[in-house]
Amino acid sequence: MSKRSWDIIIGCLVTLFAVINFIAISFQEWAGGTGPGFMKPEYFPSIILVVMAILGLTLVFSAIFSNSYISDIKPISPRVMFTIAVAIAYAFFFEVFSFFITTTITTFILAFSLGERRPVSLIMLPFSLTVFLYFSTRFGLKIFLP
Repeated sequence: MSKRSWDIIIGCLVTLFAVINFIAISFQEWAGGTGPGFMKPEYFPSIILVVMAILGLTLVFSAIFSNSYISDIKPISPRVMFTIAVAIAYAFFFEVFSFFITTTITTFILAFSLGERRPVSLIMLPFSLTVFLYFSTRFGLKIFLP
């Protein structure tokens, strides 16, 4: 099978998955409260599913209507693999340690791997990002973080 055929198949599967889950979420009975304003518990999963459907359809239409299509698959670079490994480690250690520790360490590692070498930036960026994310999720979205 060609890359174009795979893109059409994967795009259709992603779109189908998003549509089925969006319909399932609409009929789901949610126990408990509501979020701030119009945000109910199904709000963010619905946004993610809509984005998935749009990206799946984009993949399908770009594979069908593109005149010039890249036929060779480029290998994933080591930097991308390292970033994926750091994200998986972050997800694993998030429950073990706290939000503050894992987010600060992960941001430090990613900033260093992307080429940041100034000591002040390597200290202030992870700390300030962690504090900003904590306060925006805790008080803005009313989500409690461990």
